Amino acid sequence: AVRELVASARGLGISRILFPVGNDFMNSDNAAGTTTAGTAQAQSEDSRWKKSYMTACQLLTDTIEELAAEFKVDVVVVSGNHDAERCFYIGEHLRAWFRQHPNVSIDNSPSQRKYYCFGETLIGYTHGNEEKKTDLPLIMANECKALWSRTRWREWHCGHLHTEITHEFGGVRVRFFPSL
Repeated sequence: AVRELVASARGLGISRILFPVGNDFMNSDNAAGTTTAGTAQAQSEDSRWKKSYMTACQLLTDTIEELAAEFKVDVVVVSGNHDAERCFYIGEHLRAWFRQHPNVSIDNSPSQRKYYCFGETLIGYTHGNEEKKTDLPLIMANECKALWSRTRWREWHCGHLHTEITHEFGGVRVRFFPSL
């Protein structure tokens, strides 16, 4: 999927890629096969949680390396409600792996909500399970006043509903995206 997106974007003058990682990338959070809150995910990982974790790290590392060979890549790690701990660990793996790479930056800060500014656009990232979607514009305005004041367009990108939905509240788009 990433290769197809990059191939279709090549002729558009793209110089930088924003690559969000997480939002329940892993279906469970621990060796017991449960979500962060303890909900059982029957056979979600075929009882091989170490293998699935290693595979996830390898897949993301390979993808980012491939992208970084051609573009600057900004990775934003957004934990989900299924995999809050594992997502953080994956982010730390990526931060360590790419710590000296000139084309890669990793935001694995512990905050549930992350912000990314590109030109006059401010994008907020959160999984979307802890906030009411109608509250997100005000949360953004309060948490990052300086970025809010210097941007014209503002959006939230969320993943919790695992379906494509777009709302607009007070001029701020709130989008929910499905997983691949």
